[in-house]
Amino acid sequence: MSEHTTPSQHQRWIKYGLNVAVLILATLTIIILVNWMGYRHFQRFDLTRTRQYSLSPQTTNLLQDLDTDITVTTFYSAGSAQSGLLQRVDDLLAEYTRRSTRIDVKHIDPAASPELRDKYITKLKTRYQSELDKASGAFGDVAKTYDAIRQFASGQVQTLPGILVELPASDRTTPLLFKQLVEIFQRLDDSLTNAQKQIESAMKESMPDYQGAVAVARRPLTQLSSGVLDVAVERFQRAVNDPNMPDKAKDALLGLIKPYKDMRLQIQDASGRLDAVETPEYDRVRNSLMQSNCVIVTIPGEQAKEHADETHGVVVLTLDEIYPNLIRAEMTRGEVMPEEGYKGEETITGAILRLTLRHNARVVFINPSPQSVLSGRGNPQISFMQVAERLRRMNFDVDEWQPGGSMGPMGQPMPPQPAPVAEEGETLVYIVLPVPPPNPQRPTQPMGPMIAQAVKAHLDAGQPAMVFAAPSSMMNFGQPDPLVEMIKPYGLTIDTGRLIMRHVPGRNGQLQADNQLILNTWPTDHAISKAASGLQGLMLQAMPIELSSNPPEGEHLWPLIESPADTWADTDYMRPAQATKGEDDPTGPFVVGAAVEKDKLRLIAIADASFAVDGVTQYGPRDLFGNTLFSRFPGNSEVFVNSVYWLAGLDRLIAPGARTQDTRRIDAVSRPAMLAVWWITVAGLPAMCLAAGMIVWVVRRR
Repeated sequence: MSEHTTPSQHQRWIKYGLNVAVLILATLTIIILVNWMGYRHFQRFDLTRTRQYSLSPQTTNLLQDLDTDITVTTFYSAGSAQSGLLQRVDDLLAEYTRRSTRIDVKHIDPAASPELRDKYITKLKTRYQSELDKASGAFGDVAKTYDAIRQFASGQVQTLPGILVELPASDRTTPLLFKQLVEIFQRLDDSLTNAQKQIESAMKESMPDYQGAVAVARRPLTQLSSGVLDVAVERFQRAVNDPNMPDKAKDALLGLIKPYKDMRLQIQDASGRLDAVETPEYDRVRNSLMQSNCVIVTIPGEQAKEHADETHGVVVLTLDEIYPNLIRAEMTRGEVMPEEGYKGEETITGAILRLTLRHNARVVFINPSPQSVLSGRGNPQISFMQVAERLRRMNFDVDEWQPGGSMGPMGQPMPPQPAPVAEEGETLVYIVLPVPPPNPQRPTQPMGPMIAQAVKAHLDAGQPAMVFAAPSSMMNFGQPDPLVEMIKPYGLTIDTGRLIMRHVPGRNGQLQADNQLILNTWPTDHAISKAASGLQGLMLQAMPIELSSNPPEGEHLWPLIESPADTWADTDYMRPAQATKGEDDPTGPFVVGAAVEKDKLRLIAIADASFAVDGVTQYGPRDLFGNTLFSRFPGNSEVFVNSVYWLAGLDRLIAPGARTQDTRRIDAVSRPAMLAVWWITVAGLPAMCLAAGMIVWVVRRR
């Protein structure tokens, strides 16, 4: 029989101590491994509605492709009244640093660190040194002109009293003019000295106001030239022509005219040098810095010189540009406004794009209507302000060409301008809007053939275009749309005589025809439509597009937009509510948007003229002030903007943008996923209930 040996206290200390040590070591090892894995495979879930702590795939792609360092410097005080908004900017910038090691964020508090502020501004100012040196040279020339004016004024103070005695007693106006000139010339030195002091004071600032100094320098020159010398020369000439003026006095007056004219020419020359002082980008940067709360995005100075553009490698963003509605809400003490948090990312990404991506692309809307589609005062049913603003934020130049002429500020007709042509090395994207059918009551020269000819020449030159089409009753009279006919050789045939319909429940519960198509799924054959996955879209007047089944070698066609399957194409589109599906009517799904690529040529056709108008892209619930809280159909603007990227050859930018972060994305359910949900619902849940019941029965039987 074995004896049980009780461990001594020392043995127990060793045993339990080792257990605790092993437990601590194991815990530390697990913590280190978890932290290491978390650092190597960083993953975070953003559950905020506006995806405040996430960057869009578009921005992520851009950051991954960065080949230069980007420095982002915040310029605001910690104790600012807008501290909540500033913290939001800091959080957004932190996301950029997490996504790319080439992004470096620095913070400067101008109130707490004035020396650091001045040092940074001085370094920033050196980027504009060539332009500022020209301004300094102009000020040096003006100083010499001021000295010449002083000598001239001093001489006139001595000369005019001597001529005054030669004037006849009958002349009362010329002596009065002489006295006024003497008084002006005596005070002129003080005026010039005061202007020079103001200029010198402005130049001593860390970031001088050059345009303000130019205005100060020009003021006495303008006053002397137009207000004194012009009047004096005209009055002297009049006195010389006076028959009652003695010859000696005439000779004296004639002797005055030449030096006055010479002085005026010298002043005009100095004013011309001041007019040549142009520092627009410097002034914009300076004005933004004067607001103190701003964000400065820069690239290294050497690379900025390589780009050789007007930015000088510097883009300054004010808080109002980053979060416009949020800052207005704070200024109005909580006024309810749409949050639009995506604009912060759009603005910062656009600034990075402007400094790093040299795409040299321009977008031109070809608008046959005299009413502008890029005007804030335009009709939302025809204007494209929202998508144009998005393109401008991504560093695109957006213009408009109205072949039939435009409307002036006062509503007066303006003459048409020539068609825009791509410059050397430039990618010019045409956005071609449909031409309205001719009006028999107001016959004018048809613009359709002219626009079609201009677009064809544009495509023949290898430049890209996006063509919109609208239903046309002229097909019934044998007059096809010239634009539709123009794109047929590229494998795209738009049936403008049919409108796509679908049945929807009416007010009385019966089905009725409707031409408004809500899009919940997008083709996945092309990156443009794939980027819109999970976003809802809308078509108001969609028509079928037939893609060539046998395109020539080297030509590729993709469907970008498709109608739902439960649709048909009806010819009775003039009365869509009364349309009924006929036996011969084609049934859906139909292609309503398509892309073509042939060699270097890229073309997109969308068979709905209203696809990207503001009335669709900005449609959604509104607050009490009429502001759109969120877009009901974000897919439209995403497809349009990504189409422009593709046409411009910027394929890497084709991705869901920042605005989609504010949208609850529900991707289309695939066929396997649908089957899995069906089997889980029909068989899985009952089986789980049965298994749970069996387990409970077995436990109770024991």
